[in-house]
Amino acid sequence: KTDAYMDQHLFQEWLLHAIEFFKKRNPNRPNFLILDRHNSRLDVNTLVTATMNNVEIICLPSHLTHLLQPNDANYNHRFKVELTAMIKEKFLQAGIPLTYTLLTVSILAVLR
Repeated sequence: KTDAYMDQHLFQEWLLHAIEFFKKRNPNRPNFLILDRHNSRLDVNTLVTATMNNVEIICLPSHLTHLLQPNDANYNHRFKVELTAMIKEKFLQAGIPLTYTLLTVSILAVLR
């Protein structure tokens, strides 16, 4: 399904939320994002947006993020699974079809 994957547009939206968060916490300090090398992160618009907002993007080597980000494989993974299940249940109860984009925006709203 095309709606089940991160794309450049969705990542750009996420980055704008992250930049807003960074500016509130550290208005004049540089920020670092450590990411995998998924092609949605390497868009020119995304890189320009990050640079203009004092955000340095560091890409980890491909196929090694599970080794370099152990929290994602353990604690954070369980949290994401539980949060996703809770949000899916709420949408199901309300009779609203849930796309990947809507799920991602909902997760961002909950974590805000």
